[in-house]
Amino acid sequence: MKSEMTFTERLQRRGQEWWAPASQYWNPFAVNKLLSRYLQRRQLLTRQDHIKTWCRGRYWQRRLNNKWNSREFAAMHGFTVPELYWYGRNPARIPFSELPLNYVIREAWSCGSKSVYLVTDGQELLRNKPVSRQEIVEQLRSVRTPVWPFPVLVEEFLRTTSGEYRQPVDYKFHCFNGQVGAIAAQAGRQDGQRCTHCNYYDEHWRALPEPMRSINFEITPFDRPASFDEMLECAQVLSRAYESYVRIDLYDTDQGCVFGELASYPARGRFFTSYADHLLGNYWSRYCGDRI
Repeated sequence: MKSEMTFTERLQRRGQEWWAPASQYWNPFAVNKLLSRYLQRRQLLTRQDHIKTWCRGRYWQRRLNNKWNSREFAAMHGFTVPELYWYGRNPARIPFSELPLNYVIREAWSCGSKSVYLVTDGQELLRNKPVSRQEIVEQLRSVRTPVWPFPVLVEEFLRTTSGEYRQPVDYKFHCFNGQVGAIAAQAGRQDGQRCTHCNYYDEHWRALPEPMRSINFEITPFDRPASFDEMLECAQVLSRAYESYVRIDLYDTDQGCVFGELASYPARGRFFTSYADHLLGNYWSRYCGDRI
């Protein structure tokens, strides 16, 4: 592979190799490849499992797109994850009457915020409106696969450093086998979709000279997170364990740094500027070589 491949090209190559459907179902190798991908997506591991179990199989990192697995992977490496109140495959069984006033619901396999609900005293913050228990259950059911659905996680609503329950700032660390290439700080998510305010920083929290995404964010300065040193350590350790490129999403809270999730194929490789393509593509070449 040529070292001058851009970040977008590398992500698209990963998407094709990791997630594209097998095209030759008569070929035993293709069927085996499809089965391996399916099982990696759905196998649920725990922090007590041996690291060899986590790393079993080609492209083992695919199983970390499962949000259950990613939180267990982070906990296994000693990092704080949100408290888990409940998980299960049938959202109708969520014990709403036993939950605190503030909680987060998310499906173990989803992208963006389509299956995420930030609830504080009956108000859903991503969609900025009141939400009933039945509405949450029906909406979760509408986006779930009928056969062997992924679990739903009900977790702690993380407070800000000042102890408030509100939409958090997402700190997205673009990491390359232990090296942090760039950090995106994002806030102001609306209607369960993209954020409205964003800025980009290096590993020393210096603003980057150009945007990384071609989406029309409002470039907004963000203060250096209080737990930034913890966040940096978490990103470095987890990405080294990942052994290739991964985006690591973290939160700055009144508990310090708390892990969010791992993303292997952000935005399906779309909307990155030429500046980001060059910057992150060089990091991939330097620290990950030919690894997909």
